[in-house]
Amino acid sequence: LDEWNKKKNAYSLLLYENRLISEAEFIEASNDIILYINENYINSNKCYYIDQVMLEFNKLYLKEKFGKTVIIKTKYNKNSELIKSDLDINYSAISANKDGYITSIIGDKNYNKSTFNIAINGFRDIGSTIKPLLYYEAIKCGLKDMTHYSEPYSFKYNNEIINISNSSSNYYHSNIDMKTAIATSDNIYAVKTHLTLGMNTLVYNLKKYNIKASPIPSLALGSIGMSLIDLVKIYTQFFNSGYYTNLRYIESLIINDIQHNYKASKKLISEPDICDEIKDMLGYVFSSSIKFATSSSIGRKLKTKCYGKSGLTDFDSYMIGFNEESIVGVWSGAIDNNPLINSEYKKLPKELFCNLINILN
Repeated sequence: LDEWNKKKNAYSLLLYENRLISEAEFIEASNDIILYINENYINSNKCYYIDQVMLEFNKLYLKEKFGKTVIIKTKYNKNSELIKSDLDINYSAISANKDGYITSIIGDKNYNKSTFNIAINGFRDIGSTIKPLLYYEAIKCGLKDMTHYSEPYSFKYNNEIINISNSSSNYYHSNIDMKTAIATSDNIYAVKTHLTLGMNTLVYNLKKYNIKASPIPSLALGSIGMSLIDLVKIYTQFFNSGYYTNLRYIESLIINDIQHNYKASKKLISEPDICDEIKDMLGYVFSSSIKFATSSSIGRKLKTKCYGKSGLTDFDSYMIGFNEESIVGVWSGAIDNNPLINSEYKKLPKELFCNLINILN
């Protein structure tokens, strides 16, 4: 709009200098045009969703001529338009149902200021949300009952001493099991498991999703980048008992009374029994019965039984989770990569996750 006003004013000046309009008309024409957007009609969250629907529609191979009426049907949930935050931080979110249809997407906090969709096009380190993938491999290798001592830990790697600590500085100073490690996001347990399995094990796991990674200690703590939608797709295997789902928007098209149906593709990519074991452990993330559980603060606010995992880096905060009907992923951070220092910014994904999953069903 600013650029449009500049061009308008330059054109008005040209007309005035050539005596084609009066001074009074020039002054009137030079006033900036201001748009007052009715957000009840042009909702920011809805606009991000519409953009993605149209992108998917344009990729469909349709042998239809122009001038035909096309009705696009989706599983869009209008309640998602209520989800927002007034905090001065970027955030994004995405939700899908059991059949793999995306029900909402929030690309950023304000579509009118930026149409860039972080949920689709953002590429960020995923932090501790990677840990269920690591523990999947541990269970697969027969290490389900493995315990590790929870306290600050140091080890030698490439002739350097690596120090590992919990981001929350919470330690049990005793042996903890895998369930507790997931619930508390214990970094010590994760790194020790990573080293026990061999660092290439997690690298091979990530190859299932066409993600390349290096076998380094910090991989166990999520030093790998991807988009939020790709991360949510990975979690669909815990949501759907081993089936990886390629999420989509359009359920059907009706063209001249002929309906064309589209299904989200699913592929059995992991062992269902192990995925269900991981799912059960993810339920304890919201539990008040486990000391230091990372998301117990919202557990009592959830209207349904939920399973999930939080993640935190110096620049990013995540909450990925699901109930029996919907899966939801939320990210917050600074798009310009400023450190995430404010505690309210770090907690935002949990709050938005709670609000969004509660209104979806």
